[in-house]
Amino acid sequence: MRKCRCRGVYLVVLRHISSHVVLFISVLCVTTPIDALKIFENCPAADKMKDISLMFPIYNMVGLQLKGGVIDQDDECSLEMELALRFCHEAQLQAYHYARSLANLAEMYGRVGVLDEALKYFNIMKAVYMKQDHPKLLLDAYGKCRH
Repeated sequence: MRKCRCRGVYLVVLRHISSHVVLFISVLCVTTPIDALKIFENCPAADKMKDISLMFPIYNMVGLQLKGGVIDQDDECSLEMELALRFCHEAQLQAYHYARSLANLAEMYGRVGVLDEALKYFNIMKAVYMKQDHPKLLLDAYGKCRH
């Protein structure tokens, strides 16, 4: 996945290789990462993708925008919750993505006051996170390592 920011506009190019088929989804002039997420969700070829890890930074970015108030949501944070749970479910195949998604869930549940759930996800994250390997992978994937 390539992301560049130019004058407040995101250019997201998603690439997936499946056997001998290359699927390019170009999303030009996307004003927010949530637009990229909506386009991906409505793309007929998205169901055929075996590796959707290229969407994880988008999930993460949308979550940060929801948390920061850039994208409006209800008081229960239901959109953020749905996205964080989907991210966690889909990220389980790669430990560093899974650790990042668990951190998102732990932080979100803590912020909305559901401390038992926050601690549950935090403890799972502690068990999954590898201090030696994951920082570089997280930095490469998300641009920040928040350990």
